[in-house]
Amino acid sequence: MPSLEQIKQYLISTVIPPVAGILATWLTVHVHLLATFHITSTSVAGALTQLGIWGVTTLTVWLSTHNILKGLYTPEAKAKIHS
Repeated sequence: MPSLEQIKQYLISTVIPPVAGILATWLTVHVHLLATFHITSTSVAGALTQLGIWGVTTLTVWLSTHNILKGLYTPEAKAKIHS
């Protein structure tokens, strides 16, 4: 028999996310929640495009500043550079 902690972990990690997605979809489609704030599909698409561009740019800069794109992030690679 699973413990109470295992049941809680299962509910939190497996059951709650799809239920939250279903609830969010239902609110968006049937309650027209976005219309309350005058949000249109065009503004959402623009915001998602901007978010995507920001994310790719930020990730690329972060990776390059941490030398991941050059393959110099391992201790062995760093030791070769400094020796």
